[in-house]
Amino acid sequence: MQYTFPIILLCMKYLALFLLLCGVCALPAQAQKKKKEEKNEKNVPTPPPANVGNTVTPPAVAQDTIRKIRKPLKKEDLEAATIYNNLAKATQKADSVYAFTGTQSCCYSIPKELLACKHLQALYMAKADMSVLDSTILAFPNLQILDLKENKLKELPKELAKLEHLEVLELQKNLFTAFPKVIGLIPNLRHLNMSLNLGLMKTGTIPAEIGNLKQLEILNLGGNMLTKIPATIANLIKLKELHLNVNRLGVFPLEILKLSNLEVVDLRKNGLKAIPNEIATLRNLKRLDISGNQFTTIPDAVLELSNLEILDLRENQITTLPQAVTKLKNLKELHLEKNKFSAEEITRIKNAMGFVTNIYF
Repeated sequence: MQYTFPIILLCMKYLALFLLLCGVCALPAQAQKKKKEEKNEKNVPTPPPANVGNTVTPPAVAQDTIRKIRKPLKKEDLEAATIYNNLAKATQKADSVYAFTGTQSCCYSIPKELLACKHLQALYMAKADMSVLDSTILAFPNLQILDLKENKLKELPKELAKLEHLEVLELQKNLFTAFPKVIGLIPNLRHLNMSLNLGLMKTGTIPAEIGNLKQLEILNLGGNMLTKIPATIANLIKLKELHLNVNRLGVFPLEILKLSNLEVVDLRKNGLKAIPNEIATLRNLKRLDISGNQFTTIPDAVLELSNLEILDLRENQITTLPQAVTKLKNLKELHLEKNKFSAEEITRIKNAMGFVTNIYF
């Protein structure tokens, strides 16, 4: 027993020494672990600040989307956009509605529910039985296309001039008795269709303000029984298509001879008998329609239009074609129906114009 106590003390000393050595060896590992944990903490993303009230900061993608819908879409994007035709569905998705078409006989004016669609850029309300267009149109500041054909409109609001992105305006077959002057104030209009408004025959012309549309590329005034057009139409220097068919002009409108960018001219059924030689200056002309008039031969000046691709001479009093017509080497389509050609002349024309893809007698 006398040796037991010293032995126990000795064992305790060795145990303490062993524990001390283990602790010293563990220190580097603990330090390394702590360092790793601190590094991981640095890589943890900082949590977003708490929302103040009900305001939520949208992610970057959402912000880009918001910016996009505040601006007019590109033409191709607008053409590809879904066209809503159900008012209830459109109002439910008001923030994503770019195009809407109204059903036939649906509305006296623009439906109030539609005003929620602030980003609307194309509005098609043809045959909607509309008789009023008022200042509510300003609810759509990015509107690019406004189609109101075949309604009962008699006038347009002055606010229309504030739609600076409006490019296409369709107003054919309404009840206008005078050409709305506000149209001449729409700054970026490129396409205007005012055809078949028979009420315009009361004035027989359109106002000089039409000349303010410096961006206009397509103008359709057909079927209005106009007897003259204003000299200011010569200001439409970007015009590519001019439709003056089924009017009562009687003589070729000399004003259009200054429009050097014209590619299409439609003058059918106007009681024309002659065309001035100066038409040869319209060197970009690709389609000329002078059908349904009173020509007895092709005017010589027409034969100088070397880029002409379509020539429509049907329903005249023509008996023969001059040999010079073969100079129209780019001609692809020639309409000669309902004239006074003999069988022999038809054969001669076919032989001479073999390079033309389509000839119609």
